[in-house]
Amino acid sequence: VCLRLGHRSRPADETVPASAPPAAYDVGISSPEDFSNDLRRRLSDWRSGGAPLCVLLVQIDDLEAIRQQYSEENCDAMLRALTLTLKASMREIDHAARFEGQVLSLLLPGATLPGAIAMAERLRGAAGRCQLPPRFEERQFTVSIGVAEAQHDEDEIQLIERVKDSLTVAHMHGRDCTYVHDG
Repeated sequence: VCLRLGHRSRPADETVPASAPPAAYDVGISSPEDFSNDLRRRLSDWRSGGAPLCVLLVQIDDLEAIRQQYSEENCDAMLRALTLTLKASMREIDHAARFEGQVLSLLLPGATLPGAIAMAERLRGAAGRCQLPPRFEERQFTVSIGVAEAQHDEDEIQLIERVKDSLTVAHMHGRDCTYVHDG
């Protein structure tokens, strides 16, 4: 017998909030909310003796300048190419998502810092080799990547702040590079 549990009826005038429509470049990746939930769950599992955990943030260099000089369509094509490259580079247990704005995130359960760095460098190299079709004025792009490994004394917010800091430093020091925040 199936029983309904935890059902709450809604008044007729109450509407269900609509989630933001996926961006044109979200080719099978998760929303920021799904990523955050998975990160929280994986951190809890790791603290209970589970596998180590690393997070990457990936951003196309100078995307806003490309948008201003060329077009929104050109930027969307770059983001789509980066998303497909990210998905092709990841393992089955990894979790790719949109992060904030045009930043993509990648959760690497079971990865230690050296493994995450190797993954970031492979991804950075693959992105640098991407070439958009000839119809786009700007056909190539580079990415900057921030990396951090979870530490026992931090929560989700602290881990994300460290990864964001490493991405910021990558942008400040020349772009087309990977920076690690080792805590």
